[in-house]
Amino acid sequence: LQESSLNSFRPEPGKTYKLKLVLDTNYVFSILKLHDNPANDLVNSIQEISKKLKGKFVISYHVHPRTIKEFQHSLEYEIKKLCDIKFSIPIAKAIVSSSSVSGVTKQFAEQYLKANGALKVSDYIEPYTSSLTTILKNFGINIYNSTEDVILKSDDYLQDLSNLIQKNDALKEDRRRGFSSIEHDLLLW
Repeated sequence: LQESSLNSFRPEPGKTYKLKLVLDTNYVFSILKLHDNPANDLVNSIQEISKKLKGKFVISYHVHPRTIKEFQHSLEYEIKKLCDIKFSIPIAKAIVSSSSVSGVTKQFAEQYLKANGALKVSDYIEPYTSSLTTILKNFGINIYNSTEDVILKSDDYLQDLSNLIQKNDALKEDRRRGFSSIEHDLLLW
């Protein structure tokens, strides 16, 4: 978004413009600095644009409960990978300098080095598994309560879901996504 576009918006006096952003799993990983991903730059851009729009818009940030579940599922997978690594200072240094490890692993390795090797995986991950909602609220992100049942029964939703499943089934097996992932993404659209 160009600076000129932001500056050209002139709200009507006395009118409040509200913008509700429903965030996806990648946004959550990025805001928590738990992965290396092009989405990190997008999150930073959204944060900057939000600051510039303050006073012109009331912006609220939300995650859907299914996004929380998807985040937790992805995090569990990353935890299993982390637990398979026998961490030491040299291994952590190698991980930090590598470009082929996940963001969760790299972030843990960085914190492990800062703690001079005195950090357990369970201690690092615990806040994300027990206090995620609180952590997100500290970033100004709330849980989105929707009329999900109405959406899930609509003809448009069911048709779109059927189309996405067919497209997914046509992909090579290693590129296919699970049903819950497809359904989650469609629900956010």
